[in-house]
Amino acid sequence: MAIYSDILLKLTLSTCLIVFTLNSSANTVATNLERLQKTRACVGCNLQHADLRHLDLNHVDLRRAILVMANLQHSNLTGANLAGADLRTADLTQVSATGTNFSHTDLRRATLERANFSQADFSQADLSEIDANQANFSHAKFHQSVLRETILSQTVLTGASFQKAQLQGADLNSNDLRGVNFSHAGLSETDLRGADLGWAVLLHADLRSAQLQGADLRRSNLSQANLYGAQLQGADLRHCVLKNTNLQYTALDDVFFSQGVNIKQANFSGSSTRRVCFELVKNKAVEQYCPDGGSNKISTSPW
Repeated sequence: MAIYSDILLKLTLSTCLIVFTLNSSANTVATNLERLQKTRACVGCNLQHADLRHLDLNHVDLRRAILVMANLQHSNLTGANLAGADLRTADLTQVSATGTNFSHTDLRRATLERANFSQADFSQADLSEIDANQANFSHAKFHQSVLRETILSQTVLTGASFQKAQLQGADLNSNDLRGVNFSHAGLSETDLRGADLGWAVLLHADLRSAQLQGADLRRSNLSQANLYGAQLQGADLRHCVLKNTNLQYTALDDVFFSQGVNIKQANFSGSSTRRVCFELVKNKAVEQYCPDGGSNKISTSPW
């Protein structure tokens, strides 16, 4: 009986301690939320699980705040500073966050569906496994950020910059990536099938084993990029720069090049080049020449 009573006492004390801790945490969050609304700042404070839906939080200071599992649906975060905040599994569905500072934030497994992040700064942030369906990241900055295995195929990325970002295994299928800066980015095994990469900057990019079937790479800069083992079947490489590019063991079947393409010191060893075609200009007419046979007129490029 004594042993039983001792165990029961310990269980009761543990339960009381848990309840006290939860109540204390809830009180702290409520106090911090009130402080945020009054002062527009709550640096490093605990807002875990906080309900921030529909709130006007424009230009608030939430640096290093703990917002794990916080609900920010439809809130206005325009120009806010969330640098270093912990937003793991937070819900940012349909937030307005134009020009917001998310640098160094932890956004792993957060929901960013249909949100507006145009011109936001995600430098050195971790966005692994986010749900960003139909989100707008136009002109956003992702310098040195982590986006491994992230689905970005249904997002707006016009004018975004991914310098030195880690996008290994990400899904960018059929996305409009014209002019996007991917210099020095990690894009190995990334799905870029059917993507529009016209004018994209891919200097020193790591594209090993990337899927680029049917991608539009016209006028892109792939100088010193590594495309070892990449799949480029049916891609359009007219007027792109391939200076010092590693194209070893790439699949270049049905690829389209332009006359005089810059391939200085590019490495094509081991690559498959069946039915490769070249754009030629003869008497002001644009024609397609395929060494395997055939020469047909094609539409003039809008660029």
